[in-house]
Amino acid sequence: MTRLNIIACLLFSFNGSNFAQSFTAREYGNISPEEIELKTCSFDSTADAIVLFDLGESKFIRTKNGYAIKFSRHKRIKILKTSGRDHAETSIPFYIGESSQKQKVKSLLASTYNEIDGAVLTQAIDPNQVYEEKINQYWAQKKFVFPNVQEGSILECSYDLIIPYISGLPDWEFQSDIPTLYSQYKVYMVPFYEYVNLLQGVDSLDVRSVEQGNRRYNDFGFDYKHNIYTVALRNVEAFEDESFITSKSDYIKKIDFQLSKIYYTDGRQEDFITTWKSLRKELVDHYDFGRYLKGCKRLAKNVLKEQVDATGLAQTDKAKRLIEYVKKNFNWNGYRSEWSSQSPKDFLRSKSGNTADINLFLIALLNEAGIHAEPMLISTRDHGKIKHIYPFYGAINNIIVYVQTNRPFLTDGTTILLDYNMIPKNSINDIGLLVNEEEEDRWMSIEYSMPSTDDISIAIEIAPEKLEAQFSIRSKSDFFQGFDYRNNFRDDPKTIENFFSRHLDVIDSISTKNYDIPSEPYLLSVNGSKEIDKLEDFLIIRPFLSLAYTKNPLTLEKRTYPVDFIYPYKNKYRISIPIPKGYLPTDLPEDVLIENELVSIHSKWIYNEDFNHLQNISHYYFKRAIYQPEAYLNLKKNLEKIVETFNVALYFKKGN
Repeated sequence: MTRLNIIACLLFSFNGSNFAQSFTAREYGNISPEEIELKTCSFDSTADAIVLFDLGESKFIRTKNGYAIKFSRHKRIKILKTSGRDHAETSIPFYIGESSQKQKVKSLLASTYNEIDGAVLTQAIDPNQVYEEKINQYWAQKKFVFPNVQEGSILECSYDLIIPYISGLPDWEFQSDIPTLYSQYKVYMVPFYEYVNLLQGVDSLDVRSVEQGNRRYNDFGFDYKHNIYTVALRNVEAFEDESFITSKSDYIKKIDFQLSKIYYTDGRQEDFITTWKSLRKELVDHYDFGRYLKGCKRLAKNVLKEQVDATGLAQTDKAKRLIEYVKKNFNWNGYRSEWSSQSPKDFLRSKSGNTADINLFLIALLNEAGIHAEPMLISTRDHGKIKHIYPFYGAINNIIVYVQTNRPFLTDGTTILLDYNMIPKNSINDIGLLVNEEEEDRWMSIEYSMPSTDDISIAIEIAPEKLEAQFSIRSKSDFFQGFDYRNNFRDDPKTIENFFSRHLDVIDSISTKNYDIPSEPYLLSVNGSKEIDKLEDFLIIRPFLSLAYTKNPLTLEKRTYPVDFIYPYKNKYRISIPIPKGYLPTDLPEDVLIENELVSIHSKWIYNEDFNHLQNISHYYFKRAIYQPEAYLNLKKNLEKIVETFNVALYFKKGN
């Protein structure tokens, strides 16, 4: 459930409760007997650790240029089982992008408490053991490990995060990967700013209040008291992060904030991007977006004249040639952004840039060649979905390209191993917004309905005297399945050998085809051998070589968020086994035929007595890219059948 609310002065009536006082009254280092004696989580007996409380607080602090935000956090965790010691590792992310907006972590305290002989022993972290690690060009993190953590330990941490801009009011996650007894966020609002908030995954809050502070302030010649906005939840279950998910931020219980309006002391008001239309207009007018695009258009004419010839081609063929030109001649530096990072001239000179540098230039090139193309704002899968109910500024982190030909398609100039009319898997994330000057917002669904296929043939020659089998594996994969092979292996024989060494004992030969032609299926051939088992008069082999699922990735009893495969896909198998002279197959696996709206699972073993030859024709096919929670149990059951079917053992009995 997602809800949108406005936070400003006096907009909420008080309906809080007093149950939180036992937590909010805790001072750092003041450990209660109840916390020491706690052995289990009352609402999750399987939990190996529990958050006793997690308290966040944001205050606006005066600076010489206006306001900054000080976000303070105080968190305490109890380790219930030895397996919970993994929670001793802690990281605190902070923004390091533009110099004027760099955040700072201050006043960091971290301690471990252990009860020994009836007394509580405190061990504070050594400041020299706190180190800083860069995540990417925009973010870094403070990292440390709590000392001497064991079953029964209590871990406590507090810190301040200084945010030098008012648009950075921190969001708050009530939920984590372990249960939480109490989670509270408090914001001390000043009367100069208005924020909207987006509440996700919560039907009702245990505390939701606004009350006026006692202290009076005078800023900019204006007298005021804080309006203190408080939200809290108690007994929050752990978020169980399982396979096939976009980002846990799409489903975790949380509240997000966005600056919506500024009030000036002279009576003026300024809206701060309150519609997607206004966001689009800002981008079109911005130096690092719309103006960069215009600058690229001025240079595109020379590029078309001097470096790439697309004259005389049909629209789709022309678009393909220009997209492939950009992919082959410009390098992605690994950074995603909706903002260009350099001037058009510098980009052409360096031939390297972020996603905005490359894709905005590609749009300019297409437009100059007479092909209509527009930027599409998206959020990548690891960043979370766009909630289009309101233009939350941080919801966008990337640009792809919409191309209008006789068959419109999406593209991206950063990934050379994808065909011209495909986008990276991380960009397939629900919806995108086209950036243009039209009145109405134009949202587009981002999805692929055509299945990606991996067609695998396995020929097996059994040598009973050596107790080994020779395997000849041929794989033909297209679309995203082909991309995965290309991207993971990079056409490097050593990398391919390392992968198949997990399935074969000896690799004899490797060959590939079409690596640099992403419009064609990727062909891979591997020959090798593997020892086979013998039990009395039986030879035993596993023909699928663990190339399919070997265990069910879906393990939860129930799931409240979708299973997201990104795209439909089908794995097909053909297995051929000439049976050695003097041996016969016994107890062949039963045929499998499952056909429903969710999946298709087929497997048939065919024995030719005349030629003493065994053959298998099989496949499993996930028909949807996304399965909603109500389909989870059926999907889980079908995956169990896939694991069972594609990990069978074959038995060959020696005859008289």
